[in-house]
Amino acid sequence: MQFNFNFSDVFNTFCEQIKNMRRLFRNEITIFFLLLALNGFCAVAYAQDNSLKLLYSFLPAGNNVTDGSGNSYNGILKNGAVAEALGRYNVLNLGSANGYVDLTANTGKLIASLSDFTVSFYVYINPDVDLSANGNFICTFANSTDMARTANGNMFLTAKNTRYAISKTHWQNETTVSVGSALEKAKWKHLAYTQQNTTGRLYLNGALVKSNNVYVKPSDLGETAFNFIGRSCYSTDVYLLNSFLSDFRIYNRALSVSEISALSSDRIPLDSAINIRFTEYAKNNLVIIGLDSVVSNINLPSEYQNGVAISWQSSHQSVLSNSGVVTRPSAGSSPVLVTLTATFLKNNISTTREYIARVMPFLSDSESVSMDSLSLAPTGNITLLRSDLSLPANGKEGSSITWTSENPAVLSNTGKITGRPANGTGNAAITLTAVISKGSAVTSKTFQVNVAEDEGFTAYLFAYFTGNTGDQESIRFALSSDGYEFKALNKNKPILSSAAISSTGGVRDPHILRGENSDYYMVVTDMVSAWGWNSNRAMVLLKSGNLTDWQSSVVNIPNTYPEYASADRIWAPQTIYDPATGKYMVYFAMRLGSSDYDKIYYAYANSTFTALESAPRLLFENNGKSVIDADIVYQGGRYHLYFKTEGNGNGIKKAVSDHLTGGYVLYDKYLQSTTVAVEGGCVYRMYNTDKWMLIYDMYTSGAYQFTESMDLENFTVTPNPVSFDFTPRHGTVIPVTPAEKQALLAKWDNLSGLSHNSSLKDVVVYPNPAKDFLNIKIHKEITPGMEMRIMDMTGKLILTKSIISDSQQIDVSGLSSGVYFVHFLKDNITFASARFIVS
Repeated sequence: MQFNFNFSDVFNTFCEQIKNMRRLFRNEITIFFLLLALNGFCAVAYAQDNSLKLLYSFLPAGNNVTDGSGNSYNGILKNGAVAEALGRYNVLNLGSANGYVDLTANTGKLIASLSDFTVSFYVYINPDVDLSANGNFICTFANSTDMARTANGNMFLTAKNTRYAISKTHWQNETTVSVGSALEKAKWKHLAYTQQNTTGRLYLNGALVKSNNVYVKPSDLGETAFNFIGRSCYSTDVYLLNSFLSDFRIYNRALSVSEISALSSDRIPLDSAINIRFTEYAKNNLVIIGLDSVVSNINLPSEYQNGVAISWQSSHQSVLSNSGVVTRPSAGSSPVLVTLTATFLKNNISTTREYIARVMPFLSDSESVSMDSLSLAPTGNITLLRSDLSLPANGKEGSSITWTSENPAVLSNTGKITGRPANGTGNAAITLTAVISKGSAVTSKTFQVNVAEDEGFTAYLFAYFTGNTGDQESIRFALSSDGYEFKALNKNKPILSSAAISSTGGVRDPHILRGENSDYYMVVTDMVSAWGWNSNRAMVLLKSGNLTDWQSSVVNIPNTYPEYASADRIWAPQTIYDPATGKYMVYFAMRLGSSDYDKIYYAYANSTFTALESAPRLLFENNGKSVIDADIVYQGGRYHLYFKTEGNGNGIKKAVSDHLTGGYVLYDKYLQSTTVAVEGGCVYRMYNTDKWMLIYDMYTSGAYQFTESMDLENFTVTPNPVSFDFTPRHGTVIPVTPAEKQALLAKWDNLSGLSHNSSLKDVVVYPNPAKDFLNIKIHKEITPGMEMRIMDMTGKLILTKSIISDSQQIDVSGLSSGVYFVHFLKDNITFASARFIVS
């Protein structure tokens, strides 16, 4: 038996422990001198292991990541990633905004020198991270950041399926060593990959889990220029979010099993350290509102961020239970102070915090009626009512409330709109009376409600494109009678020739607008994506008097305006009417060369909508981070600008201003209802309602998500089934009148169902709700290429299955309770969808 002893590795491990002791005993003089001597000894040991070529200990040092191996392969923190202390360790925190480490092109010299090698690190992935999406690279070493297009070589390790891959081109020619399942979340894991000659080995927590023949070496890639931790080399991939790394190493030899095992020995203390951080964070940040005057049940959360569980203990359960149920003292009694003790627990780490609640006694009957009357108001926009009102039946102080409408034929006593005034007849003014009573105490309160007239629309028009090749980069139209089930017009073929209207032969991102007069306006990106994402310089302006016949003009920004000669991206133009000027404002994302970042610019169109009146001006930028796909809506006296955080989160945020052309203030939170990357947000109001839709292209998963809101800020996935008989990319929606709908159908109708407002009945799901099994019956001829996809409310893909018969039974017993969608596709085009509930 051969005994392998690696002197330098033993000392490396020993020195790490010494450094940990230094942190623990830094104030002890005797230990100090001992550690001083041993630290020098460790330096000698490190120097002896010349195979360690890169070492990131992630010591906090501003935006720099120092290479502790002495080889100066230093990195730079990007997009909010930070190096920080975690207990006695130092870690990289990638954060939630596409944080990563740029190892710079200098590290490419190391990659070019590697044949036999080892990559080793600790990684922790938060439980809320979606690892199903493409990307989630832990580290990558590549010759491009647009690998799908350039196909010039890369290597990476990904958490999506715990996989190492290397290719001289791109994904089509990868050699992999893969576990085949996602890296476990919510625990520190040690991952290492070694390659010796043509044998690649993948180690998890010190144990060999997979090996394979790998004939491509890092040196075959040359000096890779794009080297990252936490970022992919594919431009549309998601970043590794809300994750931590520690002790990132590269050796120019294949470490042994024992050496890998020694490097992986800190998982348990790392778990304890991060659990302490998360429980302390929950303890310090959980706020329970309204404890100073409690008159109703309290929502006591059972969990917090990062998988921290919360349990509650009340000091007076007869007044305030452990679950937050309130039993108020009788009228005339004193308030009762209750101590609520919250225990925050993650794995075996816990901490507590006390909250003081002041439970108020009931008021007298007359006081209750007076208080409830004072605070009473219907829920809804009574100044211009488009959606039903919510009318409370009881007050917070226990009074009963009854409602009476002076005109139930228009507005019922329950707040439901029963007879909307016809279009063109004006709004209906209704007096709504509330009677508030408790015991013998009674009072009344009236409200004036203006019920909005019918807006005169009957359907929705969706303008979109479908993909990145050939005539997919063309304008297409679809119609929907309800705003959720869309069917393509013109057999899903372009309604205009891209070659005829553009300078490149391709157009994308159509935005359509109903004008203030009888005209309609469209703007599109003039671009062929196969030429590269930095290749377009123009947009196309289109105008129509009937939605079916369009005039077009190309506006090339650098050719027209020399001050923007360096512009290399003119993306996603949109149009809005400016009542202050009586003109149509065109706004779009523009980047001025590779050293710039995308910002939103604007200019006014001329009266014929064939050109811009002047050079573009800056409208909005996001603190040095790229923004694209802006969409502006006006509501409540303010302009709401929605945008995509391009390359720094790949989600949707908004900024708000009192003025159309400037002064936008960022609302710094993501508005999409999914963790996968999205783009092409479109915001519009459903006609005859106060409900706003935010729809967006989930471009990495081939889906489109519809969300809704009553306040333009808090959006949730619509409970209505959404379906397409096509696969849309970035588009916009407007309502259309009966005459407009008929004109569209007359020119492009190929689906007679639209003419009769029929619903898609190709699929039946039962029982609904389902508990154990869901049965699916498909009333459509089954042909090769059909598949079924089940997604949850966030858009996360749960199941993909080929369809081979018209009857399917799906086991749903393992799914969490909630709402799900099942989509049916033929050749990647959705032909039916259904919603079901798991109870």
